[in-house]
Amino acid sequence: MTTPAAISIDRSTPSDGGAVLVAGLVAVVTHWRALAAVIVPTLLPALLLADVLAIVQAGPSATIVDGVLRPLATNEGSVVGGLVVAFGWLLGLNAAMVVLTGRLRGVTVPPRQALRRALRTLPESAVAVLLLLLLVGAVAVGAAFAAAGADELQLPLLVVLIAGGLVLVGTRLPLLPALVLRDNELPLLRHVHRLVDGRLPSTGIALSVVIALPWLADLLTDGRSQPVAPPYPAYLGWVGQVLAVVGLLLITAAQAALLTVAYLRQRAPGQAGSVEADPARIDAVLAALGATGTAPAPRRAAGWTLAALVPLPMLLGLGVAAVNPYGSPRAVSQQVSWSGAILATAWPAGRHPIVVTDWGVHWCRDDACASSDQHTSAVTWHGAEGTASAIGADGTVVAAGLRGRDVPDLVRTDGNDAVQLERCDGPERCDDGITRWHTGGEEAQPVLAVAPGPDGSVVVATARPLPVKEGDPERVELAVTRCNTVHCNRRSLAVLGTVEAALTSPDRHGDSLRTVVAQLTLTLDADDHPTLLLRDAAGGRAWLATCPAADCRGARVEQIGAPADATLPAALLDRGGPRLVEGAELGGDQGRWPVAVRGDTACGLTTAPGPEPVVSVRIGAPTPTPRRLALWCMPADGATWPPRRVTLAPLTGEPYYLALVAAPDGRLLALWDDDGYRHALLVTL
Repeated sequence: MTTPAAISIDRSTPSDGGAVLVAGLVAVVTHWRALAAVIVPTLLPALLLADVLAIVQAGPSATIVDGVLRPLATNEGSVVGGLVVAFGWLLGLNAAMVVLTGRLRGVTVPPRQALRRALRTLPESAVAVLLLLLLVGAVAVGAAFAAAGADELQLPLLVVLIAGGLVLVGTRLPLLPALVLRDNELPLLRHVHRLVDGRLPSTGIALSVVIALPWLADLLTDGRSQPVAPPYPAYLGWVGQVLAVVGLLLITAAQAALLTVAYLRQRAPGQAGSVEADPARIDAVLAALGATGTAPAPRRAAGWTLAALVPLPMLLGLGVAAVNPYGSPRAVSQQVSWSGAILATAWPAGRHPIVVTDWGVHWCRDDACASSDQHTSAVTWHGAEGTASAIGADGTVVAAGLRGRDVPDLVRTDGNDAVQLERCDGPERCDDGITRWHTGGEEAQPVLAVAPGPDGSVVVATARPLPVKEGDPERVELAVTRCNTVHCNRRSLAVLGTVEAALTSPDRHGDSLRTVVAQLTLTLDADDHPTLLLRDAAGGRAWLATCPAADCRGARVEQIGAPADATLPAALLDRGGPRLVEGAELGGDQGRWPVAVRGDTACGLTTAPGPEPVVSVRIGAPTPTPRRLALWCMPADGATWPPRRVTLAPLTGEPYYLALVAAPDGRLLALWDDDGYRHALLVTL
């Protein structure tokens, strides 16, 4: 049996850590077919089985996004799938070390025999890996405690401690090839200790890369895949899945090569220590596995066959998405470019969605909002406070904003309010004007609501606080003003009534005190009859004003129930009478999540736990629990059945600027901001 130059036992061969790293990488490139012959058949089935488990675990809660099934399994599914992948990884690692040892010793071990050897040594290898993970965990915990009390001057010392811990763990890693090759009669731990004795730094530095490779890959991919609305085309997400599989195969091959080369290397002349891997015993082990002295000629067909198996996990998702056995919802993701808080959303019949932010109006050019026509509003850019906006059934957008009582550059107010109005009948068809608005001038400013009227008119509702004596309950006057145009040179006023309500209320949010402002909405039905809804800022009640005619003569004002928290989104439903119903009462989750009613179904956004990684090591601040944006739907009539929940997207941080709008045909458009990116997701249930 010959010893090739690639792993020469010549005493002049360098044996430092850098030489081990180079030799390991050269071994991966040189013998990639032999490594792939055992790694691909072990890792790919494990990945496929993990995906199948995730799909079954998720069931109908999975979402088909951009034509690919995204199971986004729960924590339990993630753990089981992770263990399956870990099993495949360890089996492939053991077999790869056997095959590569043979190649470096000048012989060829049949892949089937290498896999049998790997399977026989799997239990002991698993125990060894667990012990090594405990060592890694101990290093991580020690680093975390050190980091908790470290300052900038101690940072170099902390880095040294972490690096030293990894080097220490790296010197124990030859335990894995020693378990597979069994070339020594000494107890394994003692054999490994003697093997690295005298060359601890070089062994530790070289083999710490084995530990660092998965961590570096996790760091480069930010620890997760982006299944929706990434800042690149959707098809690149499929390419990313293939690259992730290739990356896992390469990491396993590199780990096996580094461990094998480090285990087989001989000592340099004069180097301390005497114990080395026994070539004769290793050759005997390989011979028992049916090793032959003639290496087979490279077979291109076999290499391409193995390469063709790599896209299988992606093809599984595509196939299941095409069949859709669970009736999963389908979604189309987009990244949108608008800015600011979302003030109003609507999906008029026969049109695409329309979104109003405090920067302007966005008319989507398609149902998924892949692009939009934009208009910078002269009203909404002042911010949401003191501003109202609405979208009519025909797609007309109107906005109204208070401009204060002392704005001589805009309009003479004589101590009253000035209100700026804007109406957009479509892109490039916007007009605005400002007018004096009589409110009395002495009391606090009113709360506004607005709606587009017919023939270019604008209808404005006001909830105006009235002066009261100290100690008396607050009183608010509800009124409707019709302006013939945005310039309001002809108007009519209808006072609907007075209610005891608070337009502002203090509320403690965490450690800060904020002011809650009452919410006022105005809608016009097909006959141009106004309906006003005022939510008390103190919560727990609301007032509904209905007009039997366009001029609001004979208007009726009644008190209705509302959530105790005035900031919670709620839907107006008829539950034995009109009531404002929040998401939790509909079967959803408590929280400030948007709610949309589509036909006889109410839907809302929420968050759900994301899959926890099987092994996660983070230095410094604790990593927040992974979360997913989810959608729930429930009968709006209060029928008692569990709400249907589907998972939409992973979340990087706390989502904000959320909105949910229903199309006339029942489709839903979810909008949110996460980690600086604006997302739009069109969902078909």
